Amino acid sequence: MPQWASGVQVAAADLTQPTGPLVPPRDVVEVRLPGRRWDELTAANGAFDLLRTRAPQTVWTLPLAVQRTPLEEIASGAHDVRWAELGRLVARPGRTTVVRILVPDNADPRQAAAAFRRASAAVRQTPGVAVEWSPPSGADATRLTELWPGAGAVDIVGVEPAATGSWSAQVATAGGLADRAEWARRHGVRLALHWKLDRATDPVRVRTTAGWLDLAARDSLLAYDTISPEDDTRSEALAAYRELW
Repeated sequence: MPQWASGVQVAAADLTQPTGPLVPPRDVVEVRLPGRRWDELTAANGAFDLLRTRAPQTVWTLPLAVQRTPLEEIASGAHDVRWAELGRLVARPGRTTVVRILVPDNADPRQAAAAFRRASAAVRQTPGVAVEWSPPSGADATRLTELWPGAGAVDIVGVEPAATGSWSAQVATAGGLADRAEWARRHGVRLALHWKLDRATDPVRVRTTAGWLDLAARDSLLAYDTISPEDDTRSEALAAYRELW
């Protein structure tokens, strides 16, 4: 049983499905909002009410460029009201809710940082709402520095490792887990790991990931992890996960 907060990822559209995910949520439910339209961030989206009294912690994930809005437009404050409404909708009395904002690939770093700061400030107007900064996977230290919106805008740094490739490469290559861990440590924030169980995941990867998470938790560096179990997950990998979790 993990000694850290751990949970499962689910698409907002699947919250009402009669069958749950392959892995039941334990401490955290991460809900993925596609971000195709701004009205996903309003009370018209019934997902907010569905989870208001469920998991101990919820994480709401969405792209920074909602509805493909230009980043400079978000940075200008034109959508502050919408981001602020999101913060009010996800807040839960007595609990911390996280809004995970995905920085787009190939974004202009100054525009991305400015837009993130603006969105974060609006979301955090509501007490009890934290913000997770999730830069593109594989971004090295130079790219992270360019995209960094500042410690005042970030509570948690999100990491989403690739599902393929050796574990040593995932850790040691530029932009890998070791780089992200060191980045978080230097900036005084914690990490959240978002990973997958799928056809490419074997039991060794599951056990190795669990070991890394345990070390990060013991180092007070880990906020939580969430898993996305795909329908084509290998049975032996799923069994290893269920055994460890």
